[in-house]
Amino acid sequence: MHYFDMGIQEYNKYLKRHLKHQIRDIDKVFSKVSLLNKDAKTDVIQKVYKSFENETKTDDTDKLKPLRCISSELMKSEDIGSVLVPESLNSQLKVIGTFLAAAIPIVISIITLVLTRVFH
Repeated sequence: MHYFDMGIQEYNKYLKRHLKHQIRDIDKVFSKVSLLNKDAKTDVIQKVYKSFENETKTDDTDKLKPLRCISSELMKSEDIGSVLVPESLNSQLKVIGTFLAAAIPIVISIITLVLTRVFH
């Protein structure tokens, strides 16, 4: 289940980067799979896995095939629009915050370096 969760999270990141949309309630997807009995859980994970596997073996450019599988198997919805939503403001702010957390110390170090050379 750990690797299934990691895979779904990475696919969600892919959707955010390339489509500027994300899976609605991604934790709900994981939760639904984890509550299934062993056979049903294995079946769903295999179907999702095959949707990725078929994507890499063919020249098919349908990058939403795994999303359709998640939508039909777990969310019981044929409409991808109900599962796929625009990227949240929180997600966008996390990216900006990460950039600023790395950039601010670098800028301070450069300013300190320049000021120490000017005054010596």
